[in-house]
Amino acid sequence: MSGPADLGHPHIMTEPEPEPGPDEPGRQPATPLPARRREENLEKKIAELESELAVERSKLKNLSSRRSVRFALRVAALAGPVLSKIRGMGRRRTRREPEEARQAALVDEILRHRAGPKQEEGPLVSIVVLNRDGAHYLRMLLPGLRDKTTYRDFELIAVDNASSDDSCDVLNADWGYPVRVIRNASNVSFSSGCNQGIGVAKGRYILLLNNDITPINPGWLGAMVGDLEADPWRGAAGALLIYPYRPGYESPDPNTGADLTIQHRGIEFRWRRNAEPGATIPWAYNVGVGEDPAPASLATSVEVPAATAACLLVRTDLIRRLGGLDEGFTYGMEDVDLALRIRQAGFRIMLVGDAAMFHHEFGTQSELTGSKRRAHGLANVQHFAEKWGPKLSRLLQLESLRPERGELRNKAVPVAVIAEPDSVVAQRVVDSLEMSGHVVALRPPGWRDPGQDPTTVLCLSPDHDVSEAPRDTLTIAWVTARADEWTGRPWSGRHDIYVPVDQQTADVLTAAGMVVAASVGSATPDLGRAILDAAAGSLAKPRIALRIDSADHVGTVPAQIAAELRKRGARAVVTTREDWENPASHCVDIVVCLSDRLDCVPNSSHVNMALLQSEDDVVGSDRGVGFDRVIVPATRDAAQLAAKILAAVNDCSWIPELALAPPLDRDGESDAIDTPPG
Repeated sequence: MSGPADLGHPHIMTEPEPEPGPDEPGRQPATPLPARRREENLEKKIAELESELAVERSKLKNLSSRRSVRFALRVAALAGPVLSKIRGMGRRRTRREPEEARQAALVDEILRHRAGPKQEEGPLVSIVVLNRDGAHYLRMLLPGLRDKTTYRDFELIAVDNASSDDSCDVLNADWGYPVRVIRNASNVSFSSGCNQGIGVAKGRYILLLNNDITPINPGWLGAMVGDLEADPWRGAAGALLIYPYRPGYESPDPNTGADLTIQHRGIEFRWRRNAEPGATIPWAYNVGVGEDPAPASLATSVEVPAATAACLLVRTDLIRRLGGLDEGFTYGMEDVDLALRIRQAGFRIMLVGDAAMFHHEFGTQSELTGSKRRAHGLANVQHFAEKWGPKLSRLLQLESLRPERGELRNKAVPVAVIAEPDSVVAQRVVDSLEMSGHVVALRPPGWRDPGQDPTTVLCLSPDHDVSEAPRDTLTIAWVTARADEWTGRPWSGRHDIYVPVDQQTADVLTAAGMVVAASVGSATPDLGRAILDAAAGSLAKPRIALRIDSADHVGTVPAQIAAELRKRGARAVVTTREDWENPASHCVDIVVCLSDRLDCVPNSSHVNMALLQSEDDVVGSDRGVGFDRVIVPATRDAAQLAAKILAAVNDCSWIPELALAPPLDRDGESDAIDTPPG
């Protein structure tokens, strides 16, 4: 029987009878039916189909009138949406299977590279976990500590920040190891909560651990303990962190790597460029984001500048001696600050690749609104800049000239040499720098490539305008031609350091108020390295910021003072009130306040000086309180004022320790502990 669909197509025609072949006997030639005959046959066929359809409809009506059938139809109508969702779940389950299979294969590969023996017993480890409404993650972490951790000498200290879910019920269950729960009445910061746990810890080591971590290889904790036990000067150890498969999860951070890639294998420092104007400061970045976590080469221990506290093992006596985590930070940078203080105390920080973990990054912060997260971020940027900007900015600049230092970065930074492409001397400079380990590109004058800004620009041509270079780019001019070709350009003085070819050139540059390094002749062997070494010598000179209320404050005297200070070897800049609180304004060594109101807040990371107009400004008032040195000039002469400032700067007896020296350089003076912990 033809279906109802056929009735909707009036163009459908019946096939004619097959004709006999030409050799069949008695065959008569076929003649076409008249048009009227074809129409009659078609109408007859349609009538037959309509009759059959009426019969079927009658049967359906009789069937649907039965009570049992009506009940079944109502059930089907109600269950339809549920069945549709179930079928959809099945389809989604099928789509997820390849990703789940990839994760299982990755776990097998990680376990294969980390199958060697690990320490299974030893000193007690106090695991400190901060939690707020993280029951979902605790149900993954706590079984992992029991079933995927062969090192058994640990206690768990859970600090719960007023959770409203069943987190405390999960924590109070019997997990087969000691669990202590500290319940807070409010949601305290990460630093404050962890410090609570650090305060009651009994172990020789403290493991700061996020609640959204799950172990991969069972020997992870034994590997971390064994690494610190091997060397008393290893102060902390981090882990290899990997993004798991997270169906439907969208991270608030656009720089987050894809699922099943590396989230962290240490932290390095670079300039923070993608920020608000004036916020170009040294910043911490995870190493290895988005890389393949499977290679066997990652199952090793390497020294790193810092490591995240998502999984960080620290010596208990060391972290307590350092005062715990800085509670001036709010959910961000407190672990980086701790790492820098550990390094400053003379200890090393390791990344233990034998400890592999899945990390559901941002798992417990996703509830924060965008405005709160941004407010926390801005406050952390400011606090970090005030505390570490002076020291880290100097170190980053030094490492851009001497990549072998490697204290803050894991690789050499790019250097652009600006010169005519056919310059023989320029090619000597490039060859010398490449032999020294730099990544070098030779570019013509006027070159611009905003997407690939180098960290260091070495300019051999006076025709190149460096005024548009990013604020964090260190620009060096090697002046070999006539000095007036450099001092007469609109961008004169915009280079950070001028390296003269001889003393006569140096005298001209100095008279023009440039920051002048030791001279380097064109016949010097290893020419490129010699130029950068001369520039590095100038980086050791103090960086001075003269703070004024506005651009027209006390006329041109501040600019004259800055020029005189530069003639004496200091790197001096004038900043107005709008710049005082910008994070980048803290990347100096000395702040000299020239404001009549003296309301710029002294920062303990700087040397803070106040330059007053007369003794009357000080007598009988509290002006100058909090400053390291107050200068009362007897004259307004800019040269004499600059001499007074420089004399105070050079009088190191009153300058706080390490104010003018790289604080993380263990070859020099530091506050390092003389003997390792017992």
